[in-house]
Amino acid sequence: VGQALPTDALALMRSRYSAVARQLPAYLVQTTHRKNPSYDPNVKRWVASWQQYCQQTTCQGLTIVAFDPGETEAMVHFVAGLQQGDKFFRLEEKSRFVKLNKRWLYLDGELL
Repeated sequence: VGQALPTDALALMRSRYSAVARQLPAYLVQTTHRKNPSYDPNVKRWVASWQQYCQQTTCQGLTIVAFDPGETEAMVHFVAGLQQGDKFFRLEEKSRFVKLNKRWLYLDGELL
């Protein structure tokens, strides 16, 4: 999560996980496509929602299971270890990313 744009969907996936760990909700909003099911046109509300999630969540590790690169669309299958309070859980998802105006964005995902 820095100044340079992620060069591919895998780098974006990793940077988004880091953004949760580092509590950077604005980055999560900026790297999400407007067609994502969680898109909220009220950016302040959306950032606040992400901020609450980040504050309640501790990242315990990220495993990339598979990466299917593409020029304008790519898939990343990952498993994220997370903790909220005293509850540990794993989030497994096949995420779809699209490249729009030279930027990779998270479009949507299928929870597994």
